[in-house]
Amino acid sequence: MQNEVLSVEATAVHADSGTYRVHEFEVPRETAALALTFEVEPRRVGRYDQAVGVALYGPSGFRGVPGHGAPPHRIAGDSASPGFLPGPIEPGRWIAEVTLGYVLEGPPCTYRLWVAAEPGATPAQPRPAPSLPLAVAGTGPGWYGGDLHMHTYHSDGAWSVDELWQAVQRRGLDFFVLTDHNVISGLAELAAIDTGRVLPIPGMEVTMLRGHLVAAGVETPIDWRLNHGDRTIASIVRDVHAAGGVAIVAHPGAEGSPVCHGCRWDLADVDPAQIDAVEAWNGPWWMGEPEDNEYSLAFWEGWLGRGYRVPLCGDSDAHGGAPTFAAGVPTTYVYAHELSRAALLDGIRAGRIVVSSGPTLRLNGRAGAASGGPGATLPAGEPLLLEATASGLAAPARLRLVGNGAVLAEEVLEGDGHCRYECAVPDAGWYRADLRSLGDGAMLAVASPLYVAG
Repeated sequence: MQNEVLSVEATAVHADSGTYRVHEFEVPRETAALALTFEVEPRRVGRYDQAVGVALYGPSGFRGVPGHGAPPHRIAGDSASPGFLPGPIEPGRWIAEVTLGYVLEGPPCTYRLWVAAEPGATPAQPRPAPSLPLAVAGTGPGWYGGDLHMHTYHSDGAWSVDELWQAVQRRGLDFFVLTDHNVISGLAELAAIDTGRVLPIPGMEVTMLRGHLVAAGVETPIDWRLNHGDRTIASIVRDVHAAGGVAIVAHPGAEGSPVCHGCRWDLADVDPAQIDAVEAWNGPWWMGEPEDNEYSLAFWEGWLGRGYRVPLCGDSDAHGGAPTFAAGVPTTYVYAHELSRAALLDGIRAGRIVVSSGPTLRLNGRAGAASGGPGATLPAGEPLLLEATASGLAAPARLRLVGNGAVLAEEVLEGDGHCRYECAVPDAGWYRADLRSLGDGAMLAVASPLYVAG
């Protein structure tokens, strides 16, 4: 038996976009579970979907948002539908908050929200889920390849957590980060899997109305509600750091609403010095809108040009639907002193990163007695030698050295090769290497910069 505790039918129009609506309800004592149904009509107008959703909050805080699966969604003490967190169904005031992220132009949008309480004794609490491993034993310094951005059916992905894990194994990654939109409900399933010599890392994609932020390394939900009360992008980034994570601007060049809601980064008030990396490569280079990754690369280089030392990364942003990742997805390689969560996150913060869809790319610089690769700072006032090497090419490619936005040297390669640049009086700033296909110009590999001090 279910007892209705909330029933709402309301409309919204395009002018309501970017706002929130709070619907309160009371949960009686001796409630074993809640059932929630949320429907939007029309869900789609022409080619585009509405960006209208609901989040559930109990007396103790956030309980989740609906993931994939047909309603009603169920939340109980010992289990929950994808996107929601199991736990006690506390009596008292609960909130179902509707986010009107982007209401499409045209006819009004109608949403229907229904919540029912299932009476009964509170079920026994679930056994504490096993925690995610912090490290893979017996590893040492080296380059470790992984993916910092991927989804399951706990948000808008098609893969189950286990199906994601199977795809990760087929791809041969050393580590991966689960980053469902605004939820961490999949981490319990992930922690129950024995991943052996592959390191799973917790995370979420903080999905805001004007930009997405990958929070890699967090195990607690990050409140994504930008401009909700006094919530700002600065406070969101602070919360990611306080939770032990790194804050990565996701796909800044992606098409925004209504094509991909909130996907293009449109938060000019962010302090780039507080951002740990920019995802300048998302999915196969030419997948989606042709200019998306080129725009993201330019966005990242714009921050470099303003003097901000922000690394880049590249990720699949996989949502499933096939047993394997798409061909040409980038892998982020991080140089770390061991295969551990702490060491990898430190490597990202330090910019010891190379991104590649297959070939091996290495960048090294020398100034006087000092030398180093991506993330290193070389002293001013010394002659500079830069060298990039590439191997594992499947087709001819162009290897380039780039300094402060200008091409310094380049070589056409049909196999393994290198490119060098020497300067007696180098300018201060950033220096990177990249490798592009001679055929369609797609990026094949790119190294995060090293720097010459000013």
